[in-house]
Amino acid sequence: MLDSNNRLDVNKLTENAKEIGVPIMLIDVSNDSSWSFNSFVKQQSSSSVTLPETENKVVQYWDPIGISNDGSNTDNSVKTIKNATISLQGTSTLKDSVKNLNITLPTGTIFTPKSTWIPEQTYTLKADIVDSSHANNAAIGSFINTELGKKDNPYFPFDPAALKNVYDSPYVKTQQPTATLKHTVEGFPVFVIIKFYTDA
Repeated sequence: MLDSNNRLDVNKLTENAKEIGVPIMLIDVSNDSSWSFNSFVKQQSSSSVTLPETENKVVQYWDPIGISNDGSNTDNSVKTIKNATISLQGTSTLKDSVKNLNITLPTGTIFTPKSTWIPEQTYTLKADIVDSSHANNAAIGSFINTELGKKDNPYFPFDPAALKNVYDSPYVKTQQPTATLKHTVEGFPVFVIIKFYTDA
């Protein structure tokens, strides 16, 4: 799936990884000595975090079905951000081997992985699909937003001002008419490859 520079190769992905059926993400933290594999899997706590936020990192994203922000043109290319910030997110997974990660894009850069999502600058990769409070459950978020997310839903209505802010915004009207307001957090599986720092 990678080329000779250890970056996602769209031809290899299309040929070998499309059957996986989920987006693939590469995070390269190999130039930060704090971000070794052993440091990442080490048990941590909110009072003792040994993995600091790391800046100017390469993040790549590829979706096997492509990205379409307007419902028509599908983009199957590999998206590359060369100066993203990577940090740990939350507290409940710090003790686990696999941890939640925040990916923050540089100022002035936004990304939309799904046509119904509004663009964001920061995304979270959740190691656990349900947070410790059970308030944000990515596993059922899509169901809730699909079944209860209609603008005229009588059972779980949106605030009228929120509807106006989203659907009357120039961005949604002119650039992404497929974007929808959401009741809850929504997520999808991603196959993540992390290139850690090594001494070799």
